[in-house]
Amino acid sequence: MRMHLPTEYSARAGRWPVNSAGPSWGTVRARRDGLGHRHLNCLLRVHHVLREAGVAEAVTTLTMHRVAEAVAACRYFDLPLLAELLLRMPQAAASPDTAAVFDAQYRDCMCRDGYVAEAIRRTVAERAQDFPLGPL
Repeated sequence: MRMHLPTEYSARAGRWPVNSAGPSWGTVRARRDGLGHRHLNCLLRVHHVLREAGVAEAVTTLTMHRVAEAVAACRYFDLPLLAELLLRMPQAAASPDTAAVFDAQYRDCMCRDGYVAEAIRRTVAERAQDFPLGPL
């Protein structure tokens, strides 16, 4: 069985006909609006900037609102050491020396025997209703 496309499509080699009956796939995303997902997203946003650029760059890139959301996420996931550290971000960026100390402390906190990963796993297990589609 051969399928024939209308001639208007044959002229545009390599392009498929557009199906405009439904939403664009670019706008269809899995819903991640559970409380736990929102907290995890806030924490990971700040973590990404700190990991890639350090605190000196993070204070110029992130808003204090974004950092405050990450601190709230730390409290949600029961990460008090990380929350304390994030609260010191503005002072830590004051000089290259304090920034280097902060960055070393941050790396130590994040790498400490699964401190963060284990706290997130524990919270997901205890508060499954806050993660409606699973942990990730």
